[in-house]
Amino acid sequence: MRISVIIVTYNRPILCNRLLQSLEKQSVKPYEAIVIDDHSIKPFHPIKKYCFPLLLIRNKKELGLAASRNIGIKRAKGDILAFIDDDALPFKDWLCSIKKNIIDHELDIVGGPCVAIYMTDPPFWWDPKILGKYLAVANNFIVGCNFAVKKEVFKKIGFFNEKLGRYAGSKISGEETEFILRAYMRGYKVLFTSDVKVRHIISPQRLTLAYLIKRAWSQGLSTYFLTKGNIIYVLKEKEMNRKIRRKNEESPNNAGLRALLTRCIACILLLISLAAFIYASFKY
Repeated sequence: MRISVIIVTYNRPILCNRLLQSLEKQSVKPYEAIVIDDHSIKPFHPIKKYCFPLLLIRNKKELGLAASRNIGIKRAKGDILAFIDDDALPFKDWLCSIKKNIIDHELDIVGGPCVAIYMTDPPFWWDPKILGKYLAVANNFIVGCNFAVKKEVFKKIGFFNEKLGRYAGSKISGEETEFILRAYMRGYKVLFTSDVKVRHIISPQRLTLAYLIKRAWSQGLSTYFLTKGNIIYVLKEKEMNRKIRRKNEESPNNAGLRALLTRCIACILLLISLAAFIYASFKY
């Protein structure tokens, strides 16, 4: 099975080229890589000719993550479409693990954990096992910067919901969660496994309380639009995240991991997300 790697980039030329270089070192090479430049201020240019075909698409205006990924899906020639963010780096066997899991377990969708790479030392209150969900690290559920889908699934159930894709001026995200939940509810086989790993680069500004508060508010809004305000969808998502993990995949154990301060911050962020959800339910 051929694997197309789809990358959406926006104003991160150095990181995106670093990602492309890391794909050259994969134990299983991609059939192709598709980079969608979502109208960066300075257009993205590859720094070299890579050992795999590279298709570069430049959006004439900023379309957002979901719409840009949909463009890549329509142009991809692979049987498996692997999605990774431009600020992530795959482990050496990332593509091999994707292919092996999909074939061996007859999967339709597979994803795995994101291991944080910090550009600076985290603050003393930071604990990724408690707060990592706001930065898509230390995750035990599938996130957008590390998952793969058989192309035929898109043909049968449609593409990413472009109303949810993050872009300038929009706080709404979760298009990959909506798609995966849609596939799961239609009977497609989904798996979260630690075999499929990437590293996620975390900049200093993401390790501030101000950023986490914004993310928590955004997460509350996104949950509302993802679930259409229906609690059944929320419960279905929790059920899916529990069932798609392998039995030997452990959820992060929060017992005794950080001081009371970390837990207080987590509670505050949860309340902010809840407030955003309630706000959206009245406004929209």
